[in-house]
Amino acid sequence: MTVRDLFGNPVCQGKAANLTLKLNGGPRFLFGSGKLPETAAESRKAWMEERRLAAEAETAVNTLPVMELEPNEKRSFEFTMPPGSRAIWSETPGFPAGLQVQTGRDRVSGEITAGNDAGAGVVKFTFRFPSEDMPEVIRWLPVDVGRRSFIRGGSFFHDLREFCHPGVRVEAEGGVDNSGCLRLGGPFRGRIHHLEQLPMLPGRPLRFKAMLKGRLSPDVRLSFHAAMFSGGHWAGTWRIAALGEPPLEGKKYSGTPLPLSISPDGWHEVSAELPADRLPGKALTLIFYIDVNGGEAADWLLIDNLELYQ
Repeated sequence: MTVRDLFGNPVCQGKAANLTLKLNGGPRFLFGSGKLPETAAESRKAWMEERRLAAEAETAVNTLPVMELEPNEKRSFEFTMPPGSRAIWSETPGFPAGLQVQTGRDRVSGEITAGNDAGAGVVKFTFRFPSEDMPEVIRWLPVDVGRRSFIRGGSFFHDLREFCHPGVRVEAEGGVDNSGCLRLGGPFRGRIHHLEQLPMLPGRPLRFKAMLKGRLSPDVRLSFHAAMFSGGHWAGTWRIAALGEPPLEGKKYSGTPLPLSISPDGWHEVSAELPADRLPGKALTLIFYIDVNGGEAADWLLIDNLELYQ
């Protein structure tokens, strides 16, 4: 194989297995190996087939909306699936309702019976098809009892589909109950958006809970926010809790942010409430986000049991 630069000058030559291709000097052109286009074509073909199977699998099982129940209310649900498929399911810790599931040849159905107390949880269903070529499909059934949750996966029982930020990940262990938790690694820079924008309920306070643990440098700035909108326009922001951040001034910043105390040695619980009479309007939608900046590579932050609800 011969490697040439943009002007046709040879850069290096030899067996492909022995060459190191450095791209910091501009474009490089490869000559002499017929395997390269073949390998590229095979890789693309395999990738396209994988995408086709994933799309086919995703359309084979229906999705369900959030199930909001009053205490002691009972409601049924049903998933359809290709004949001969198998399904397994599990619930988040502290699931606030009774769950009964029946499986058939081409469907999974059941009943949710809410308990006496308000709470929230998620049931995870995993569908495996008869064909081994088909990927498994995961469906979530979020359940709220006596409340509306603005964060569904705050126990990090599943994944980060609710959040948008490349620098966060779910850890399978290390949480409060040694299950999943959200991990951020330093140095920190940016905003972690919660993707859903949900309507708020009038006349109810807004409540926040979280468990925090980490090693943070003195210059780290961390804050939790609930931004509220009316008719598509910003109505106000509740700065729920903050570390190393100056106070925000103005009538559209409701409530006093809680100071945070975070240690690598144990979990610190944070809870706050914005009274209903401090909400900046009636027909409101809400967006939750976390700002975190500063620090160094040795810093880390774990977040678990994250809740924001009415």
